Amino acid sequence: MAMDFVDGLLNVCGLLLWVHGRASRSEEVARAAGISLLATLKRPAGERQVGWPSILALILLLAGRSVVYWQAGVALGWTPRLRLGAVVLPFRTDVWWHALVYSGLSFGWWFLGFYLWLLLLSCLKGNGVERDIVSRLVRFHLGPVDRWPAPVKLLLPPVLGFVLWLAVGSLLIRGGWFPAPRSWGHWIQQAVVLGAGTYLTWKYLLAGLLLLHLLNSHIFLGNHPAWIWVNQAARLLLWPVRWIPLRLGKLDLVPVAGIALWFLVAELAEGGLIRVYQQLPLG
Repeated sequence: MAMDFVDGLLNVCGLLLWVHGRASRSEEVARAAGISLLATLKRPAGERQVGWPSILALILLLAGRSVVYWQAGVALGWTPRLRLGAVVLPFRTDVWWHALVYSGLSFGWWFLGFYLWLLLLSCLKGNGVERDIVSRLVRFHLGPVDRWPAPVKLLLPPVLGFVLWLAVGSLLIRGGWFPAPRSWGHWIQQAVVLGAGTYLTWKYLLAGLLLLHLLNSHIFLGNHPAWIWVNQAARLLLWPVRWIPLRLGKLDLVPVAGIALWFLVAELAEGGLIRVYQQLPLG
């Protein structure tokens, strides 16, 4: 468990390095972040921002932690596992390049999840005035995709998962990390199921948004546009449970019911995908 926590923490660090490398190229995003006083200062004219040090640091992080996994994995009896919804792929740590492959794939899964989160945030923000940092960051990272219709964006996760599995899965089969499918039809069916599993990455984001809405509903946290955005997004997410009488005076427990509902939906969906995957090939 300790190594799994370290692995997740390093993936978060890697994502921060990626975001910093991307944001350093845009003065608008750097100013919008407003995290520190230095971020609000005007940069000297002609100074060009580059993000390659952060990207280089990300590459060194992924390569360096593979050495740690290789050295510590056997000593601690740790078997790293890549959880892809309906499939869990174990990796060896007694061979360095196996640990390196896991390091890259583990971050790649978090990287995909990060952009899928941005995609959901893009759908929730609607077409209102984009004055808040959330909308600006989403628009910056997604680019033209942010302007696509919401139904199209909602269909992108399984499509991306399908395509990526066809590409990455073939490499996993050649490396012996994944059993070869019985036929081309079997391979396509696996890609469809695993592609649908990408929706499961949204459950923690949904819970986080509703938790922030619950907090802001009972504690005044200011009139920052980001809080207005969170409340608007939460209202969309709470429509299935809005009718339930869970308001006790000033205490509103509807967001709690919303969190429970979306986690239940995610658990049922994951269980269904696992059962379908175990029955493949169909037909």
